[in-house]
Amino acid sequence: WNTPYGIPPFADIQVEDYIPAIEAGIEQQNKEIDEIVSNPESPTFENTVVPLELSGEILSKVSGVLFNVSETDRTDELDSVMEKALPMLTEHGDNISFNKGLYERIAKIYRADQSQLNREQQMVLKKRFEAFERNGIGLPEEKQARLREINTEMASKSQKLGNNILSESNAFKEKFGKNFRLANERFADAIKAIDDSIAKLQETKTQLLVSEKHLKAANNQTNELTIAKLTKNNPTMARLLDDARAKNEASYEVVE
Repeated sequence: WNTPYGIPPFADIQVEDYIPAIEAGIEQQNKEIDEIVSNPESPTFENTVVPLELSGEILSKVSGVLFNVSETDRTDELDSVMEKALPMLTEHGDNISFNKGLYERIAKIYRADQSQLNREQQMVLKKRFEAFERNGIGLPEEKQARLREINTEMASKSQKLGNNILSESNAFKEKFGKNFRLANERFADAIKAIDDSIAKLQETKTQLLVSEKHLKAANNQTNELTIAKLTKNNPTMARLLDDARAKNEASYEVVE
């Protein structure tokens, strides 16, 4: 694809596109490796390691997209694609690892004078050579065949393990999300109940303060009452007070 910054056109990629693209990528890289191995010239870093490093562009792009999408946007269809793709990719990787012609060219460069190579080139060459050694290039054919079986089985089980972990993670996420929503709703209800209680208490407080204010006012008004105020312009009240005063004085005289 030719997109800004080389970003894969995810919207244009369909699930059924992956397997044909992987097959095309494997075919392309096989041709590129065949050209390296069949090169009649003496192996050098430029005619062996460089083209090997640059080989498999299509396969690298396709597998990169597939593995990322299968982990971030997993579906049953993508799981089916992965089940088909992994054995193909594993077999292709083993074919490269057990390619004696390619290994012999790499080994010849590695064991020769490397003084003309810079540090980066030496490191790339070393990693390529050691990868062949670790992956079993020196094993007899029957053991290589057994190793192929083990690699295929490991790839399959690794995929199943990844799917199981992802399924458990999704189940936990769903359960946690449900519990979180319930807890959040209950928390919101509790907060509302507290807010309502506070509002009622505030209302009660306001009513008490108003009542207290009225009591203070009544008390002040009571304190301000005097005999003069009670009898002013009120002959009836004045007469009643005079009668009460006279009876009070009479009672004192009897006692004496």
